[in-house]
Amino acid sequence: MRKITALMFAFLMLVTFASAQKTNAAAEKATEPETSITTDGQKETWVEYNDIIITIPKGVKATVTRDVQGNIIVSGSDLNGVKIDGETVNSNGRTALSINPSTKVITVREGNNVTVTNANGQTYSLRPGQSTAQAVAAAKAEPAVNVPAFVLPSTESAASQQAAQNVEETLSPSAPR
Repeated sequence: MRKITALMFAFLMLVTFASAQKTNAAAEKATEPETSITTDGQKETWVEYNDIIITIPKGVKATVTRDVQGNIIVSGSDLNGVKIDGETVNSNGRTALSINPSTKVITVREGNNVTVTNANGQTYSLRPGQSTAQAVAAAKAEPAVNVPAFVLPSTESAASQQAAQNVEETLSPSAPR
């Protein structure tokens, strides 16, 4: 009986020690800068990294992590309806986005057919290597349009045309009245 009691005591000590080690290891892992979060698409999930809120809708599987420069990385397939700090991202196929936490600029690292819609409803189409800052700058710098001279509006106003018509009527006695 003493042997069984001693073995059970030793077993309990071993279990207690093992669980204490796991708790410490988990606490260390949670404080590492390379912490990542993966959603399974079962419910809407939101993540806050460096004051940037990322909302991943139900049905979308994505991973949110940080790179060595401190940029936030959002990756997954078909990131439809993912909201990053008020901007909505839609993509088809495998996509990886990088968000600079200080400037809040989104850059496409990988993926095709990536669109970003801002809070004002403006939608930008981005390719790998392009950022939202570049898309906004390109949209503001509209290309110059060459208009043929015959399409340009006349410099003569309606008032001056009416005055010329009045002069013709006064000078011409055959003008209808």
